[in-house]
Amino acid sequence: GAAAHEAKRASCSGGASATAARTHGGSCECGGSSLVGAADDLPELTAYVVSPHDIVVARTLDCDDRVSWLMQQRRFDAALAMATSKEALLRRHHVIDVAEMYVSHLLATGGDIECAARLCEEHLGDDDARWTRWICAFGAAGALSALLP
Repeated sequence: GAAAHEAKRASCSGGASATAARTHGGSCECGGSSLVGAADDLPELTAYVVSPHDIVVARTLDCDDRVSWLMQQRRFDAALAMATSKEALLRRHHVIDVAEMYVSHLLATGGDIECAARLCEEHLGDDDARWTRWICAFGAAGALSALLP
């Protein structure tokens, strides 16, 4: 199947506003606008929708976009798995931050406290400030014993 593209708008002089759109590869023409494929010197799967008033730049979703989407869907386990496996490709997210969001979610929802404790052990390392924060959070949740070996 064709890869979904996320569209972002860049307004040209003239001030008319275009709405961001999702599209699936290829090219099209519609109402004075056209979708053209990427030039050789641009990142793969970049496309432009050009109209008399706007230029919409569409690009393939990257790993950061996918991690963000998974977290918005509250699928923190999948977000952490992706962040861990694609860490070198991430620009906006850090594995430790995704792990902490997952731990926070587990504590807030009364989820798997043992899993939350394992995540702390795996990802916090020697960061005293982070450990202090999470010891307090586990204590507030009545789950401090889960952090004990």
